[in-house]
Amino acid sequence: MLNKKKRRNKNEILKDINTRKCVNAEINSKINIGLVFSCPGQVELKNNTLVSGITGKNLNFLLKELKKCRSDIFLSDKKEDYHINNSSNHVYYKGYKGLSDKRTTPYVVDIKSDKNINRLKKNLMAKAMLLHLELTSNWRLKQLIFHI
Repeated sequence: MLNKKKRRNKNEILKDINTRKCVNAEINSKINIGLVFSCPGQVELKNNTLVSGITGKNLNFLLKELKKCRSDIFLSDKKEDYHINNSSNHVYYKGYKGLSDKRTTPYVVDIKSDKNINRLKKNLMAKAMLLHLELTSNWRLKQLIFHI
């Protein structure tokens, strides 16, 4: 018989979300493009800045390629010139809440909460273009650049 994992109820999930630390977006208006990622992780928590570590390196590479291909849209190859945000500002990474914590992405209820939707609207409303990115994998990054 398969060992089924017990689903958590909404109150347990909300309690989990409310005990997680946050890393907030740095509002930047040099370029009118918003880059939206999933959520902050371990390196972002340590550095208190978004898109650090592997994701930051991959973003730097992607922006250089985008600037080469579409310099009319991507005016800079520096991530600091773009507005960066996350679909959730709560920190998620394996082991964050102990060895049994394997969650690396936000809960749907976290992303869809009124508080979070209002945060995203406030931070991203005036942007001319929004890109939702997941750059944790070099393979996905190469796929994305291949299609440009």
